[in-house]
Formats: sequence, C-alpha cells, structure tokens
Amino acid sequence: MESALAQLVGSLAATREAREALYVWFHQHPELSLQELQTSSKIRSRLDALQLTHMQVGETGTVCVLENGPGPVVAIRADIDGLPVQERSGKPYASSATQVDAVSGREEHVAHACGHDFHIMGVLGALEAFASNRDCWSGTLVAVFQPAEEAYAGSRVMLANGIREAMPKPDVYLGQHVLPMLPAGVVGTHPGPFMSQSFSAQITVWGKGTHGSMPDKGVDPILLASNIVTRLHTVVSREIDAKDTAVLTVGAIHSGVKANVIPETAGQPLPVLCTGPAAHA
Repeated sequence: MESALAQLVGSLAATREAREALYVWFHQHPELSLQELQTSSKIRSRLDALQLTHMQVGETGTVCVLENGPGPVVAIRADIDGLPVQERSGKPYASSATQVDAVSGREEHVAHACGHDFHIMGVLGALEAFASNRDCWSGTLVAVFQPAEEAYAGSRVMLANGIREAMPKPDVYLGQHVLPMLPAGVVGTHPGPFMSQSFSAQITVWGKGTHGSMPDKGVDPILLASNIVTRLHTVVSREIDAKDTAVLTVGAIHSGVKANVIPETAGQPLPVLCTGPAAHA
C-alpha cells in the first residue's frame, strides 16, 4: 500500500509546474454558481489532454469515469463555483474577476474564497496520478465536478440531468475540503459528522411604516428584526446539546431607505444559515 501511494504521489512531480500554472488560472477566473462556463470548459480541456473519457452533466457539471479492472468504485467530488466577494489577499495571482449575477442582475466581484480552485486541482491531480499508474491499483475512480455548491443547487441540477446514468454507484464517496488551519501536506480526518450539511432560511419582518419622529404611530420592523437576530444567536449556546456542534449565521439585513422614515418591512429577505446537526431541526 505504501509503495503504491509513493508511486502515485511521486509521479506528479514532473507536472508540478504545469499544475501550479493551471491552479493560478482557476484562481484568477472564478465564476458564480451555475455560471461556471469557463471553469467547466477548462476542466474538460484538461481531461481531454489526459485522454480521459468524460460526460457533461447539465450545463456546467462534469463526470469522469476511470475504469481499471475489478475492484471498488470510489468517487471523489470537487465543487467548482466561486463566491461574490472581492479578494484582498495581495497575492500576485489574486482574482480581479467580476461577473454579472444571473439572479440579481448586479455585477459582482468574484473570488475562490472557499478553496474550490484547490478542490478542482486536487481531483484533476488524482485523476492524472491514477491514470498514469494503472499498474498499482485496481477498480474504478469516478471524478465529479459539481457546480453551484455555494447556491445549494448543483447537486439537484446534476441529478436532474442524469448523473445516475453517467457513473456507476460508488462504494465510497469522498467529499474532501481544504482547511487553511491545517499545515500544507497534512490530511485531516474526524469520526462522525464533520463539515455537515447546511440550510438557509429567508425571513421578512413586516411592521407598519410611519415617520421617524412618530414611532408610536407605527410598528418598527428594524427593531423587531434586531431582536430576532439577537434571539437567534442564543440558539446554539442555549438549545443545542453541548456534545453537538452547530453554527448559525445571519448574513444580511436590508431595510429602509431614509433616516427619518420607519419602513414597512425589514429583511427583504433576512438570510439565515445553519450548519451541523441542528440544521435538521
């Protein structure tokens, strides 16, 4: 096992510079969820260069199946979308990309702030290593390049567009994620749930608008929304079992247009993100 692993990893040394250049390209060309046209095209071009068969699933999803005799079917996944944030890392290869969000119509800065560029390169590197060292392993390796992870939509899109038919059923499905707090070259594992699924809710608080000088004549939705946020942040500390882990985040509040007017609503909507075991509650 150790000699096979050493062979797989060692074979990548010769292509390190080329893979680093490809990583920089992905880092500098992030794209928003379900708009990853350049990204998916670049992934497929690399698979073509490696002479690996692949299938487009949906507009920007890709599945590659590498068969190598009898053995288990192992699937590995890389999410490919970026986030609507501006990179301020100061790195010479930092993203300066912008893109019009197809949902909001706004032009947004875009960056791979969640490491999906790293995930793409990890899976491409694994495919390269396994494809060029078929003598030291047996089985089937499936690579899934999933769009729109950040929008919680990519898996549904791939299911709706035939991913079940595009790949064999895996015996093991690996959904790895880069962690910046781990030293380079270290792989972390954890028993039980880890980096678990999330869900988000959108809340609109309705009040009664009035002039800011007469708050008694209305119902202030901003005050109500502020109290909701404060109360939400006690859920994890007071209502989740101490042995469990959970995170709750209020990502944005939007309300009002003038300082002297109490608006009708707050939230518009108020996005709330929950992760961990409590996300199922």
